[in-house]
Amino acid sequence: MMRIEMIWLALGASDLRGGIDALLGQVVRGFAQGAQVHHAYVFANRRADRLKVLVYDGVGMWLCTRRLQAGGFAWPREPVILARFVPSFPAARRPKARNLLSMPAQ
Repeated sequence: MMRIEMIWLALGASDLRGGIDALLGQVVRGFAQGAQVHHAYVFANRRADRLKVLVYDGVGMWLCTRRLQAGGFAWPREPVILARFVPSFPAARRPKARNLLSMPAQ
């Protein structure tokens, strides 16, 4: 199971046509230290019907993609670079890795 200690949201619209290198470039421009171990960086497109999640696990980069067939994710539109979200789940209720991308759709 992948460990994620911090989730960063790239608010506003991101260009999701690129892969790991393009998204990692956005993270490096937003942070002087670059990608941090066990941190997830979440990006959405303009319509907010696609997400890409970039995770550094200490060994390599993971890139996960989620696309909705109808509707969109509830995604902040303000063009701020990155916002921090710290997941705080009690140990007994901590979600499994497959549930981390479950976000409400509009």
